[in-house]
Amino acid sequence: MADREDILAIPGTILSVESDDLRVHVYGDVGVLTGRQHARVRLEDGTIVDDVGTFTDIALRRGGRWRMVLAHSVPLSASP
Repeated sequence: MADREDILAIPGTILSVESDDLRVHVYGDVGVLTGRQHARVRLEDGTIVDDVGTFTDIALRRGGRWRMVLAHSVPLSASP
């Protein structure tokens, strides 16, 4: 999953973002979220791009609040 700066840097318009196959594991004050994400983006030239990938997000609980400390994704090829 991308952070705010990554999202703002996308050269186009985000049409949709969907996630599935989500799994959450909590180990004390550490949370691990994994899943698959499919985003559709219309580029400035009108081309529509499908971006599909898997992701792992790691969060720490501090002061009763969860804070993301790591987000990692791996691109997959989009289905036709």
